Amino acid sequence: MVSLKWYCLTRSLDHDFARSYLALCRRSLPEALPRRFGEFEPFQHKYSESGEGFVAAWHAATSTVSFSAAAPCISGAMHAGPSDTHPGLIWSLDLEVLRDPLQDRQWRGTARRLFIDVAERLGAFFASAEVTRWHIWSGGAVWTDAQTEWPIWPYAAQGWMGLPPTRCGGAGTGACTAT
Repeated sequence: MVSLKWYCLTRSLDHDFARSYLALCRRSLPEALPRRFGEFEPFQHKYSESGEGFVAAWHAATSTVSFSAAAPCISGAMHAGPSDTHPGLIWSLDLEVLRDPLQDRQWRGTARRLFIDVAERLGAFFASAEVTRWHIWSGGAVWTDAQTEWPIWPYAAQGWMGLPPTRCGGAGTGACTAT
């Protein structure tokens, strides 16, 4: 899996970012559009062509709006929109993508465009793309077990934890893992 993550200051978040996210997905990677979404599972809402339901759900949310997507994108989570009910300092969005399709230049290019476009639109102070291994893909859902690597979350309840540490393999291996 490839975990794409974006972070910005809540106070600088555009109040219409959910609509912007939908437009960026339509332009670069439609598979990242939310197919089903909600604040808890089973997801309460289905995506409509206009996307207004997703925008309305994001504005009304009091927590994270999670969603399913279409392969090679699997799922995502977008913190609630800026409001008195979500006064946190840092806002985030994440998107999970299957790694293998990204070996194709076209898929990699479209995912890269979305990654950059979202970071720029958010004015993100930090964005990352992290590969984690040993997920179990059933063709319709992703499962984890004791062997599954978990992505690093640089933000927790206590606040921003700093840049994630990395450990890379020897020169030319191209292998980096979180420590």
